[in-house]
Amino acid sequence: MIPRSYLRNTKIYRRIMLKSLRHNLSSAALRNLPSTSQSPPSFTQHHDLKYQFPLPSLLHASFSTSTKTTTNNKTTSCYIPSAPHITFLGGLLNLGLSLSKFLVGLLTTSPALLSDSAHSLSDVSTDLVTYYTYKKAREPKDFDHPYGHGKYEAVGSFAVGTLLTFTGLGVCYNSLISLYDILHTSSIPPPTDLPIEYALLTAFSSVILKEAMYRITLSSGIASNSNVVIANAHHHRSDAYSSLVALAGIGGGHYFGFGFLDPLAGIGVSFMVIKTGYDVCAVSVSELLDEQISPRKLKDIANVIASVPGVRLKGDGAVVGRRMGPCVWVDAEITVEGGLSASGAHQLGEHCRMNVLKTFEYVGEVKVHFDPSPRQEYLPLGAKLSDTPDVYLRRINAVLKGRRDILGFTDVEVLYDRRGKVMLNLNIIMDKKETIGRCNEVARDIRNLLMDRIEECAEVDVDLELEEMGEEEKMIVVWEEQKKDWKEFR
Repeated sequence: MIPRSYLRNTKIYRRIMLKSLRHNLSSAALRNLPSTSQSPPSFTQHHDLKYQFPLPSLLHASFSTSTKTTTNNKTTSCYIPSAPHITFLGGLLNLGLSLSKFLVGLLTTSPALLSDSAHSLSDVSTDLVTYYTYKKAREPKDFDHPYGHGKYEAVGSFAVGTLLTFTGLGVCYNSLISLYDILHTSSIPPPTDLPIEYALLTAFSSVILKEAMYRITLSSGIASNSNVVIANAHHHRSDAYSSLVALAGIGGGHYFGFGFLDPLAGIGVSFMVIKTGYDVCAVSVSELLDEQISPRKLKDIANVIASVPGVRLKGDGAVVGRRMGPCVWVDAEITVEGGLSASGAHQLGEHCRMNVLKTFEYVGEVKVHFDPSPRQEYLPLGAKLSDTPDVYLRRINAVLKGRRDILGFTDVEVLYDRRGKVMLNLNIIMDKKETIGRCNEVARDIRNLLMDRIEECAEVDVDLELEEMGEEEKMIVVWEEQKKDWKEFR
């Protein structure tokens, strides 16, 4: 036998171990991939896949959002940081940019850079609102919030949009003041402690960083289906615009003597920021008011529901949807066969619900209401309604009370139609010594009797119940009073 210590030093052994290592790494990677056979997770719970980016050790964190794109029949994976982590990084970036702009602006006596520093500092509050509402919106529903906490995200999105709008108004006001000062004062720049190039470099770096932050945050917001994160991404872009205005103003005033370029560009950018803030507020308000989701999504959901055998949608507005933070809640009205049992109709509704949840990841819950077809339409207030099934059970008992040719009846079923009529189905129990012909005569007689005594009865179906003797008679309707009457009569 070859010694193990010698085998480990051979090239063959090293090749075998290398292949084994590659196989193990490939198997581990495949185990980490999401399975396509499993149902997609609800948006109230996040993917459990973990990825790490090559960041410094201080910023190392797990990221959980993944997207797949298909190009030229090839599937490629793009891993995007999760919304809480990217929001936290955005807050740190805003703090760093605010401090650097303030110091450089103070040393270069640049009003534009000092104003941009205050703008970046105010963005930290936006990041805090985004982080809190994103986390709160994904808490599970409880007794006080039976529909979940998704509306927190709409409130946070509205707050971010409001801050964006006021930011635009503030930029516009400061630009108008700066333009007035430039037109009425000397345009000679004051002396500085640092070369003006430092201010230009700081403003340019801010433009690059904030635009990159906008793109990453927007991708994370789209991947997590979060309006508040998307709104925060637009806030990052407004910061990039603000820094771009500062860059144009500093460069134009120093190199070309066009100091008025800064306020003019600021006025133009302010309108863009105000428009973005208005759009963000409009989306959040529509969500708070439970506005309908897009017609395309409604059509796709309706097609999935209608594909279930035995189900038909009740009219054009049978499917409605509303946003609840990161997900959509759907309400659907379907029609099923009128003779179908309640448990059967419920089972069809569950098939509709599960098909929608498995097909669309953005759907968080589906409520299905089913009506019989044909169904009795809604009546005006005060109109006479048909009796409930328990009332018809008592009426049938009163009609058949005292009959000596049957032992009892069971399995009473009441069906309603749109005309206000009812159809009765029941099984009678007879002595097993009776002939089939005799049972048929009794069933026909009971049918005619019920048709005469119950005016709104349109049809009666009487069947013979088999194997309902012995102990099982305790489970059916038995007339104790009738037995007493028989004894007294005898």
